[in-house]
Amino acid sequence: MDVQSEAQLNAVALALDVLPRLARLMQQATAATTGDGLSLTQFRLLKWIDLGCCQTGQLAEQLDLSAATVSASVDVLVQRGLALRLSHAQDRRVIPLRLTPSGQQALAAARERQRIALAALFDRVPASATDALAIGFVGVRDALEQRDPGARR
Repeated sequence: MDVQSEAQLNAVALALDVLPRLARLMQQATAATTGDGLSLTQFRLLKWIDLGCCQTGQLAEQLDLSAATVSASVDVLVQRGLALRLSHAQDRRVIPLRLTPSGQQALAAARERQRIALAALFDRVPASATDALAIGFVGVRDALEQRDPGARR
């Protein structure tokens, strides 16, 4: 086994250990945003709606979820006053989505809590490791974008 292969195996093992823990940290930060909290899926939906991905089918594709799951989650966002279903002037089958001011506030609050949680974590990481992580994240992001050029954040 060459050095690169061993390094890749080590990176995979670390990713399998660290990524679920980071996901839990993000979920906890997201849920703490509002009184009854946002799920990570609801956060991701708010984020994508804010980016202009405003139809259920598009959201399902971007989030790799079933249309039924997205539809049920959007129902919750609408019931909570975080998103609106709009009508399309030319096609009644198309139901665009838009964030309400409360949805924009919830998204901003969740992002800020996530930023604070990650900053607190990175405060305990040596600067040289943080610099290396930043370089590594750029490489991973670029590889993900090459794998699926149509996918966005």
